[in-house]
Amino acid sequence: MQKILAGMSVLILSVTWLGLGRADDAAVTAILDKAIKETGGADNLLKLQGCITKAKAIQHEPGQPDTVFTGTWYNEGADKMRSETEQDIKGKKVVEIIVVNGSKGWKKTANGASQQIEKEELAAEQDNAYLSWISTLAPLKNKEFKLTSLPDAMVHARAAVGFSVALKDHRDVKMYFDKENGLLVKCERKVWDTENKKAVTEEVLYSDYKTVDGIKVAMKIAFKWDGKPVMEIEASDVRLQEKLDDKLFTRP
Repeated sequence: MQKILAGMSVLILSVTWLGLGRADDAAVTAILDKAIKETGGADNLLKLQGCITKAKAIQHEPGQPDTVFTGTWYNEGADKMRSETEQDIKGKKVVEIIVVNGSKGWKKTANGASQQIEKEELAAEQDNAYLSWISTLAPLKNKEFKLTSLPDAMVHARAAVGFSVALKDHRDVKMYFDKENGLLVKCERKVWDTENKKAVTEEVLYSDYKTVDGIKVAMKIAFKWDGKPVMEIEASDVRLQEKLDDKLFTRP
């Protein structure tokens, strides 16, 4: 199983306001507008263009002990990310750096030279960066997105409303929001399991929101593949900035 955590921020990355939104109906527009307002407002989301997240992650794989990672994630925009992760394997510290910048991506271990990421893994990392970007919500006001209402659902034992998100050259994503407080609680999409060579349905569950610089950020994210838990991420620190250093997204 590829490392889901490699390309995932906690929630807030870069936001680009590109114009008025287009939705199938007024209900979808109302859901999105409420979510943007409750998350922190368009002005705040627009100002803070980058995110640095320190977190711990636990990965589950069938028949194997859980793998625990700690790391720092840097995200900016729809296609820029950097992860610096560390884990202990039989008493040995293993460090890995992954960088994605648009159509390019690299991977580097502590004692090795950086290498270009293979096409299949790069596509998975790009999909993760895209999901994190649209989860900031404001990009969805771009008229190029097509938003379609979904039936109501239950998430975290609470009523949720949602819509699907479609954009050319990207997989569709279903997004659900708490009906009462308007916060994002779940995303659902198809992803490619690179190890088992098959498509799976991924659920991303957001919880434990904390206000950072006026923006509500999900400090816990849980992942399920075909209904089975595969990853939990818990952030210890989140910092939001207008822009990150461009050097972070060059070849390590």
